[in-house]
Amino acid sequence: MTNSENRGNDATKIILGMQEKAYTISPPSYVFLGVRMDIHLSGEQTDGAFSLIEAFMPPGGDGGLHIHFKEDESLHLISGELEVTIGYEKFTLKPGESSFAPRGVQHRLENKGSEEARAFLINTPGTFDPFIKMVGVPLAQVKDLPQGPPTADMIQRITDISTEFGIKMLIPPAF
Repeated sequence: MTNSENRGNDATKIILGMQEKAYTISPPSYVFLGVRMDIHLSGEQTDGAFSLIEAFMPPGGDGGLHIHFKEDESLHLISGELEVTIGYEKFTLKPGESSFAPRGVQHRLENKGSEEARAFLINTPGTFDPFIKMVGVPLAQVKDLPQGPPTADMIQRITDISTEFGIKMLIPPAF
C-alpha cells in the first residue's frame, strides 16, 4: 500500500529490526495559545528520543517567556518571521534559519510580523508533545472556542500543568 492510498489512516505501523514502530500519516493537530501544532512524530513513536512538531503561529502570536527544564528546543523556520529570545539575546529569525534553546535557558517566540510563521520544532528528548496534548485543544474542537487572547484562568491552568512537565512560565504571552 502506498502512502497516498493510506492517507485516511492516522498512523501506519512499520517494522524496524525486531521492533514495531508507528509513523504518522495524518498528524494530530492541537491549538495551544493560538498556535496550531501538528505532532508529526511523538516521543512515544521515537522511544523518547525526540518529538517533531510543525507549528503555525499567527501574526501577534506569543509563546511567553519560559524555561524547559527537561528538554532542548530546536526550531527551523519555514516561512514568516519570528522574534526569538534565548537567554538574554533577542534576534529576528527569517525563513531557512534555525535556533536552539538548551534546556534550563529562558526563551520566547513572538510573531511580530503580518503573516503566519510556520516552523518545525524538535524537542529532545521527546517529552514536550504530551504537554501539548494535555493543554492544547484538538483542532476539530477549535470552532467552539472563544476567540481572542487566553483568559487569566486559562493562563493559570497552563502554568499549573507546565510545572508537572518541567516548564516554568516566567512572563505570560502578551496579546
